[in-house]
Amino acid sequence: MEENESKSATEYIKLGNDYRNGQGVEKDEDLALDSYQKAAELGNGEASLILGDMYNYYYRDGENHDIAFYWYQKSADLDYAEGQQAVGYMYQHGFGVEQDDDNAVYWYRKAADQGHASGQYNLAKMYWDGRGIYQNFEQAFYWYHKSAGQAYVLAQQAIGYMFQNGLGVDQDDDFAFYWYQKAAYQDDEYAQKRLSKLYAEGKIKLNILRRL
Repeated sequence: MEENESKSATEYIKLGNDYRNGQGVEKDEDLALDSYQKAAELGNGEASLILGDMYNYYYRDGENHDIAFYWYQKSADLDYAEGQQAVGYMYQHGFGVEQDDDNAVYWYRKAADQGHASGQYNLAKMYWDGRGIYQNFEQAFYWYHKSAGQAYVLAQQAIGYMFQNGLGVDQDDDFAFYWYQKAAYQDDEYAQKRLSKLYAEGKIKLNILRRL
């Protein structure tokens, strides 16, 4: 393909990745950014997200939150779930935009409704903390469970804690063990400590595998 021949958004993203990683071409962060921007200008939500990440974390040491937020919002407006999650995070923490828990909840929910595991976790956390929405442990459990079902380790840990303490769900040490174990298998230290505590307190029953 000639250099001046138009490319698809997917091709521009690949070219950006090549420049960013020095794959088959000389590594060049500026050319990577230019390629991603060309993809984004074609209305590609993934490219807009990548641009947001570049400005937020990587390009010239990152932390250009204002421009990052601009591109995250572009991605979110294109209904790209990871972009919606990113916009929620920026609103929650006041990066590149005025801090606003209501808008954080709005965008986390958008991502969560599309099945985005991190969006589901963060929406659950907002319910848990009562930030931008009334505190509701049942809703927190619902969204943590959705996220945990996608192997999101922090959600698995949270579900274990909720079962152990009867928050938003009936107290159940067996199910607490089940979810802590899933998180522990992903090397989550908190879950590993919780499992040890359940064992030490004699709360793990021999029939747990038959039950679960």
